[in-house]
Amino acid sequence: MAEAKRIGELVVSRPETQSGKTGSSKSAPSLAPESVELVFRTFARRHSYRWRPTFEDDKARQLWLHDLRRAGLVDADVRRGLDKCAQEEWPPTVGEFIKFCRAELADYGVPEFDDAYLEARRMACRPSHLQQWSHDMVRIAAASVVWSEDGCGLGPDSETRPQFRYAWEILVRRLFAGKPLEGAVPLALPPTIRRCTREVAAKGIASVRRVLNTEDA
Repeated sequence: MAEAKRIGELVVSRPETQSGKTGSSKSAPSLAPESVELVFRTFARRHSYRWRPTFEDDKARQLWLHDLRRAGLVDADVRRGLDKCAQEEWPPTVGEFIKFCRAELADYGVPEFDDAYLEARRMACRPSHLQQWSHDMVRIAAASVVWSEDGCGLGPDSETRPQFRYAWEILVRRLFAGKPLEGAVPLALPPTIRRCTREVAAKGIASVRRVLNTEDA
């Protein structure tokens, strides 16, 4: 459950840009005033008199536009929020509406972290032609995990879960940023660093040199 909560916190946050700011940076598309007008018209039709005081408030539209932009939302997020709150009896506050606008894994047909990890472990035991994935994101994350060092059986959960989580969080950021999921996912560092003796290191270096000499010949 702790893992699901952690991924959930990642889901409701907008990915940061290189400048360290959220999606409201200059390079990101800004929320159009027409989107706020769409919200006000939609709520007026859905909620009638319950929305009228806000609809008739001259400053309400500017406040909503400011808060939605500050939250890093774009026009597509607003449309998502309107769809999600369609069955609400009362119109949401701007803070509640922002939560409706946030993308969730379920919006893309992607399983939650715990389910995805268990699926990846099951598929790791099967030949590739028998693997059936619920979503490409699970497959890509699983491919970045070293499930077994000797190619037999599965490694301990304490080692494979952090690797999968590392790749999963990268893919979640790609998903919500609208970027392609395919592409190399940097491998996570192992939970423990194994030290080797000088003798073992020397043998490894000698092996590499032999390979290089063979290729040059």
